[in-house]
Amino acid sequence: MKYLFFKCGLLLALIGCSHHSEQQLTPEAIIEELTKTGFEQSWPAASTRMQQDHPTPADCFKAIFLAGRLHKKEESKRFLLKGFAVTEKSDPMYAELLIYRSQQHVDNQDYVRAAKDLDSALAINPKSIVALQNLGYIAAISNENELAVSYSLRLLEVAPGDSGALVNLSYSCGELGMYSDAIKYAKQGLAKVKEEQMRASLLNNMGYSMGMSGDMEKGMQHIDSSLRLRPENPYAWCNKGILLLKQDKKGLACEAFRMAKDKGGLNMTEHYIRQYCQ
Repeated sequence: MKYLFFKCGLLLALIGCSHHSEQQLTPEAIIEELTKTGFEQSWPAASTRMQQDHPTPADCFKAIFLAGRLHKKEESKRFLLKGFAVTEKSDPMYAELLIYRSQQHVDNQDYVRAAKDLDSALAINPKSIVALQNLGYIAAISNENELAVSYSLRLLEVAPGDSGALVNLSYSCGELGMYSDAIKYAKQGLAKVKEEQMRASLLNNMGYSMGMSGDMEKGMQHIDSSLRLRPENPYAWCNKGILLLKQDKKGLACEAFRMAKDKGGLNMTEHYIRQYCQ
């Protein structure tokens, strides 16, 4: 019931850009170019090119990326279909198209198709950061936490210190009762992550595992710290309720569960409210 990490592949996997020739355009080079020019400024030419004959895989990728960044969902879906039609399956661009389509499947909660696309992307690019990260996420939300840990550890081999892997490991290890490992990965993440949402996630995961392993005082402190960063997070409120129940503080636990429910955590709190808070 803690916070995992999932981002659109076209936003997360494409980092570490360098200069490339026009004949060797890569996803990284395209992102670098669009970032320099500006997404809004690049959109008219990119979308117009998609209406013309014979767009290249690079043209398609550029338009799909921009449509995603500018929240143009219908154009994104249409351009994605054209991208698959003109891109060879062995092309690195094809892996990025699969990752992008997997995000659409996740948005529709179709995790089976999302995982299939990510597996296919990984077959093309075994070092795809986002494919490994998101496969770990899907495994975790499917309660396949051992598989989730496997993907995340593999990701750390490809990208040592990857913050998304550390967030997911701090979650999945906690779910498996591997509390010391969960705490270790959360601490590693907190030592390097500055972004508040991810810090809130790591604090929440670490607080849960600390409390479940017996250090209730520090566990509660970390969850409260998480809530100070993200007071709207239902997962942290639910975890707070769970730890309060372990301390036989039923009234306070029910308050926390109701807060979680009010902030969108209906499913995660339904059992607790029905059993303890009627």
